[in-house]
Amino acid sequence: MTFVFTPKMQSISNRIWTITSADSKLFLSTSILILGTVTSLDRTALGAAGAAAGSLAAPSWGCGFSVFIFQYSLEFTNFMLFCVALNLQLVVVHRCNGRRMEKFYIIGSILISGALTIPPYAADQYGWDPLEDVCWYGNSERGPRISWEIGTQLTWGTLTALGELCASTTVIMILLINYVRVLPNQNLIYTADSSVF
Repeated sequence: MTFVFTPKMQSISNRIWTITSADSKLFLSTSILILGTVTSLDRTALGAAGAAAGSLAAPSWGCGFSVFIFQYSLEFTNFMLFCVALNLQLVVVHRCNGRRMEKFYIIGSILISGALTIPPYAADQYGWDPLEDVCWYGNSERGPRISWEIGTQLTWGTLTALGELCASTTVIMILLINYVRVLPNQNLIYTADSSVF
């Protein structure tokens, strides 16, 4: 028995995507009001673009633009999260001043995200996907479409995730090494303090 994705199932899928994206947009907008963070703002744009793309059911200029906003938000979030992990490593392991680097993290994330999402948008790669009947990469040929996806999204998402993993592992290892090194001294201090009382 083969599975067939019917138009009714596609409509339900798009509706679920729209509703969950709108819910996340509402939640993240509330987070922005409470926390006021850049990443929350970016996630709100991601949710808004997802809601817009999920509600579009035909080719239009809004289809390509919503995918552009979605991709830009996704890349910006990936690079900002990588910068958080990198900053943690620079501060904890290398004793650098992380505050001085924050502006470079934000500017770099904005520029790299633009460099990765503007070329496919300018080349009209975002839009109505004739293979899946949704707003995504609009090229009907699988080869060029997969090349655009790998070159502008998948590779960079994988690299930032690996960078986050490496930086986080380095920080955890340094913290564990320092903990093990300090642990015997903590026992001596505790024993000396308890003998006084």
